[in-house]
Parts: sequence; C-alpha cells; structure tokens
Amino acid sequence: MFHTGVPGLYLVLLAGGGNDIPATRFHLSINTVTWAVRIAVFAVPAVVLVVTRANAWACGCATGNRWRTAGRPA
Repeated sequence: MFHTGVPGLYLVLLAGGGNDIPATRFHLSINTVTWAVRIAVFAVPAVVLVVTRANAWACGCATGNRWRTAGRPA
C-alpha cells in the first residue's frame, strides 16, 4: 500500500508543471493554481492512503479475515 499515492502525486505534479494551461482554461490566476498544487502535493497522497487503507480494512471485514483487520501480519 506504500505506492498507492505515487500516481496521484504524479498527476498533481504534472498539472503543476503546466499550471498556465489550467489557469487560462478556467480563468484563474497562475498564483491560485500554484498554491492549489502546493497544497495538493501533500494532501492528495494522504487522502489516497486513507482511502486505500479504509478499503483494505473493509475488504478484510467482508471476507471475515479478523487477523488482517486487527493489524496483525497476514
């Protein structure tokens, strides 16, 4: 589950590299887009991590695997 945030981070950095395109497309200032990318660099991988851990926990509960949901190694 460590590598789940990498694609999200890549997409954020890709959008940040061309921040003038979303700024002109959505009629925003470049500073606004730059600050949104700065915040998203830290927020997106954290949100992806929480979602994938919750999904793994829910799948463990659905299958009845109590060892996996209790935080013990599989």
